[in-house]
Amino acid sequence: MNVLHIFKTGCHVNMAGERPCFSAADLERIADAYDPALHRAPLVLGHPKTDDPAYGWVSGLTAAGGNLLAFVEQVSEQLKEWVRAGRYGAISASFYGAQDRGNPRPGGLYLRHVGFLGAASPGVKGLDRPSFAEGSFCSAVDIDAACGCEFLAPDGFAVDPQGLALHVLAQDYMERYSGMTYIRAGALAEVVTQAKQDWERSAQLRAEFTERDSYVAFCEAEALGRVLIK
Repeated sequence: MNVLHIFKTGCHVNMAGERPCFSAADLERIADAYDPALHRAPLVLGHPKTDDPAYGWVSGLTAAGGNLLAFVEQVSEQLKEWVRAGRYGAISASFYGAQDRGNPRPGGLYLRHVGFLGAASPGVKGLDRPSFAEGSFCSAVDIDAACGCEFLAPDGFAVDPQGLALHVLAQDYMERYSGMTYIRAGALAEVVTQAKQDWERSAQLRAEFTERDSYVAFCEAEALGRVLIK
């Protein structure tokens, strides 16, 4: 399985000439909303009016450290060769708008496709260059150092997207809080991830905390106090 760095926080110019801004919470909502059973975003060349042909598919999304990462599968050998040859060296993600008719989950942004760009300049600057593994895999450290690192599990093994998301989030906490151990950062990442799931599932929590981010921040602050005191 390969991991591609497709988007990040900040203010970016879109194809309409607008400059919307995105926070880490916005990226988390995009990742949480993605469901390949509703719409499986294809890998395409550029930004076609139709998403055909597909050169691969996005099987899942995760957000961590201000970056949006895509897990991709069934990548065509032709696209891999073009990327290795340098013909397509940049990525640009396209999203359904919150009120777009084709949006499988209206009310928020939803990944439409991931476009590979040739000569055109991407609207989002600073993304890692796309690459695909050739018979080997990056270590967890390599993935953390470069979010767009290729990742191909060895024979008999598979990548766990949720586990990788926890790892990346733990690494982010270690960068933010000097001296925090990986074990404590991992515990904090688990608390935050569980808080997001609890809020989505509990009507009582949604009534008490009308915004998910407020509840997550509350749980994070409480857990952070326990982690730092230990």
